[in-house]
Amino acid sequence: MSSTKSESPAHPALPGPFPSHDQVHPLHLVSSDKLFNWPYGRDSKTLFQNVVPHHCLGCIWSRRDKKENKQLAQSIRATISQFNAVTNCVLSTILESKELKTQPRAKILEKWIRIGRQCRILNNFSSLKAIISALQSTSVYRLKKTWACVPKDTMLMFEELCEIFSDCDNFATSRELLLKGVTQGMVPYLGTFLTDLVMLDTALQDYLEGGLINFEKRRREFEVMAQIKLLQSSCNSYCMTGDEKFVQWFRRQRH
Repeated sequence: MSSTKSESPAHPALPGPFPSHDQVHPLHLVSSDKLFNWPYGRDSKTLFQNVVPHHCLGCIWSRRDKKENKQLAQSIRATISQFNAVTNCVLSTILESKELKTQPRAKILEKWIRIGRQCRILNNFSSLKAIISALQSTSVYRLKKTWACVPKDTMLMFEELCEIFSDCDNFATSRELLLKGVTQGMVPYLGTFLTDLVMLDTALQDYLEGGLINFEKRRREFEVMAQIKLLQSSCNSYCMTGDEKFVQWFRRQRH
């Protein structure tokens, strides 16, 4: 997809050249007509807009792994599948080539960090979280010599991006940004809502003594789902078109 701002991923000496971040927009990672074939949407914006809020409820999502529930909450599964595709793309560009030397590999790390920074500027927190998850994975974290070659200013940028998803004070930073996103427009990280609703379902009973409905639980679940609906509406401020060259490159990273 395209936008007025620019910066995005690329590939080293794996199947093809890793395009410079000024050639491919970071939001291409999550918006392209032909990138994904899931039934509920074509890009992260559309995927999030098509999430059915009540499918995020803990009583529903927690049953997803049962054999008889393979078709349950398909809109959420599609969003997660796309998130995983972005994470795997980051991992493959960094780790796939065993012949890659330390310095070139460090350049790839630096590039992804800068792409993440652009995702942050564009309020694309879904792709940002996917990139951060890959960079914080054990397989990438253990590359001590490679990380040592990343410039200090880039490492500072990386630390600041990681802070967004810090679990300090119940993810206070990311929750604050979510509130701002209602008015500014953003593509949020769905995992925040899934975690909240599963925890609510685990902590609170559906019924009180005497068989009375636990309206406090229902109220708190409704508040989370209402926030999802507000953020889905805010996605309308995003306007992106597909980029065939990026689609072809991204597909090579997935296979």
